[in-house]
Amino acid sequence: FVTGVMVADYLRTGVGTNPLTFAEQYYLRSPKVAFGRWPPLFHVVQGVVYLLFGTSKLTALALIALISALLMGAVFRRANRDYGVHVAIIAVSLVGGSFIVRWHSRIVMSDLLAALFCSLAVLALADYLQTRKPTQLAQVGLWTVLGLLLSIRTRFLVDPVVAGEAA
Repeated sequence: FVTGVMVADYLRTGVGTNPLTFAEQYYLRSPKVAFGRWPPLFHVVQGVVYLLFGTSKLTALALIALISALLMGAVFRRANRDYGVHVAIIAVSLVGGSFIVRWHSRIVMSDLLAALFCSLAVLALADYLQTRKPTQLAQVGLWTVLGLLLSIRTRFLVDPVVAGEAA
């Protein structure tokens, strides 16, 4: 949360200054800043959202709710396309009702956004393996890179994407 607030403050008041100096000064006031300890994408997303909608716990939880909704939307869209609306509803219920998704929907962390991007990477890979269209392969790369910019743990989620492409 604090790192996202720092990014919002930088975007609001520090653009044009040295970002490392800004972060060092910010760290002196708020030592819970973790920028650089984790890949940066989630903090940047948080910062932009806080800049647009204000810095509050409600805004942070609304961001997580939006990410959850996007993940459920991706699950529904694919299941509906491939198996129909009834299976899509069951799939969304299973994924959205799972302990891990419910748990991560209550905390402000990058895991749900990483899950979204990794899911999109796997779905794009499945499409590529069926169609062999280069645009699908480009989507695999995009979603994989975005996933890697969220969490070091994401590497273990995207390894199957790379292994699937090598096969």
